[in-house]
Amino acid sequence: MKKLTDKKGAATLGDFVDIQGEENITSKGNLKGVIENEEQLQSNIDDIYSYWQERGFPYYATDKEYRESQFKTLQSTDFKGLLTEDKVIKPNQTGLSLAWSYMPHSFGIRCGKMKTPMEIYESEEHFKKGIKKLLTGSFFGKFLVGDLDPRKASNIYANLEGRSEVDTDGAKKHKSESIMRSLLRRYTGTQCVSNFRPTAAACLYTHFAFPGAVVWDMSMGYGGRILGAIISDINYIGTDPAEKTFKGLQEIKKDFGRENRHYFLNKCGSETFEPKENCLDFAFTSPPYFNWEQYGEEDGQSFKQYDGAEAWNNGFLRKTIQNAYRGLKKGRHMGLNVANIKSHKTFEDDTVRIAVEEGFTHTDTYKLQLSSQESGAKYEPIFIFQKK
Repeated sequence: MKKLTDKKGAATLGDFVDIQGEENITSKGNLKGVIENEEQLQSNIDDIYSYWQERGFPYYATDKEYRESQFKTLQSTDFKGLLTEDKVIKPNQTGLSLAWSYMPHSFGIRCGKMKTPMEIYESEEHFKKGIKKLLTGSFFGKFLVGDLDPRKASNIYANLEGRSEVDTDGAKKHKSESIMRSLLRRYTGTQCVSNFRPTAAACLYTHFAFPGAVVWDMSMGYGGRILGAIISDINYIGTDPAEKTFKGLQEIKKDFGRENRHYFLNKCGSETFEPKENCLDFAFTSPPYFNWEQYGEEDGQSFKQYDGAEAWNNGFLRKTIQNAYRGLKKGRHMGLNVANIKSHKTFEDDTVRIAVEEGFTHTDTYKLQLSSQESGAKYEPIFIFQKK
């Protein structure tokens, strides 16, 4: 099984495809003898395109059975064991599919100048090109399509039409939807927004906090960290100005929040939210990467308020760090997961510099591993600061 990950290592969130009969894969990943007739191939492409246009975008399942099954699996995950002695947080995608099921609007959020998955779905030209790659086995390289019968082209076709179902983590899930989400996310020139892994969030919460602690997530995002907070048994304060995202977070709180813990969700930016002094045991987030992900059109979106990285540093990032310093108890920590991008090439250095200027001590740097492949694995830093 080969899992797919996005640029920040979280986006596919359980999207995978199994292929059986590997002897039928050429060195380039094409399927031998599956579809030989070009006319039949085009007919299949047209039929599949029409089917998915009628069926609708392949969102994650939202039924109660699916969500409860995904949450149960997340609860049973050994997230504490993800932290290595070298302070690397190993990848574990459990819980991401659950988070995404509350955020269907995320497929239409733009990253830089890249296309969105929704734009590929709505483009007949691009969607059909992607379907052709799936049918010829050329899109995903060497990974395999489940239940493939190399003697029949209809086996791939059946998977794409949703006639083949698999049981994943105890919840019914159409293999076809997983395949199509992967296609729409990974199509050339396309980028899907990222989500922080719930398991990684829980790993950090249990390391820097404790059951019943009060934690502030300055930029809540798409639900990964609130799910991590819930399974970590902590009290959670969160801020985020995006209207649709905020509604999804409220639903997560309603469905899975613990009765003996508090979850204070605030629809505002972290630069305007001032927590009470000395009330926080830990502050942690992955803030907006300046203007890379354009989360919404609300006036409170930081990428709309500041012209250039330097203005954003002082208007958003610095004020957020000041608010975190105000709220943290003495001796407690703040963690920030950031990474340099094309439009903000000094994001990492600027984050450390500003935090130190505002009174923090930079005590450590953890590494968030983005892919499951040890060879050539990519990482992002998580800077750890302490309030003296």
